[in-house]
Amino acid sequence: MANGSVVTPAAARLWHAPSAVMARHDPGYTALRRAVRVTVAACVGFYVCHLVIDDDTMAIYALFAAVALGALSEVTGAPATRTRGYGIVLVVGAVLVTAGTLVAGSTAAAVAGMLVFGFAISYSSVAGPRVGGVANGLQLFYVLACFPPFAPEQLGERLAGLAIGVVLLAIADRTLLPAPAPPDPARRIGVGLRTAAGLATAVASDLRSTGGT
Repeated sequence: MANGSVVTPAAARLWHAPSAVMARHDPGYTALRRAVRVTVAACVGFYVCHLVIDDDTMAIYALFAAVALGALSEVTGAPATRTRGYGIVLVVGAVLVTAGTLVAGSTAAAVAGMLVFGFAISYSSVAGPRVGGVANGLQLFYVLACFPPFAPEQLGERLAGLAIGVVLLAIADRTLLPAPAPPDPARRIGVGLRTAAGLATAVASDLRSTGGT
């Protein structure tokens, strides 16, 4: 576009069309913010472990932890609540990675562990959406670790990679395009009640104006 040229209304609409489409399909750019956080945490964790620490096992687990928790799971709540959630997930994930690593030498043991851990993690969703939101990621931690090869000597590198990925994702969650805190439940209930009261008032007014017919 030449300097001094005038942008026509049609050109302006064309220029802003992608933003309008994104805003309509992704209110508040929630998915975009999340994608940026996951991408940064996964890439930083992987390349630091691969290029700086020179440990490919650690790099894979750092990458996988960020993707499993950031893209395939959802840690919800206020910022401080989400940070505590990442800490709890790190502890549980360490247990699952350890168990998967130790049973990888036996197909029968790995399958039995999948039945036990899979059922326990899936059933834990009854505790609420915060627990259910991370169920997929927790299951994948066990699945990745119990796949061959059987390498218990790599357990330290796996746990270190897991910790790096989760910590980087938690830091990105608080500092990089952070998600806003959810509305206060009492306020949401109040808005719902006011909306219902307004609707009831409008219906009652219509009934009075039509004589109840």
